[in-house]
Amino acid sequence: MNLAEVLQVEGVLSEAQIWRLFRDVLPILKLLHDRNLIHGDIQPKNILRHQGSFVLIDRIDNSINSPEYVAPEQ
Repeated sequence: MNLAEVLQVEGVLSEAQIWRLFRDVLPILKLLHDRNLIHGDIQPKNILRHQGSFVLIDRIDNSINSPEYVAPEQ
């Protein structure tokens, strides 16, 4: 189930779930940043929740960034 679906079903995340989301996703973003890579499509539907953990994913065929989720400087 992706984060968008979780939010639709559960409404809001608990504080513990939010901290878990940060702990799971931020290291991935740091790794990308350290390698000068840009995800370009970080949005709820690209974050999966599996067995209580969150994973940032990307579609292989996604060569265009989602304008709503791209940093302003891009």
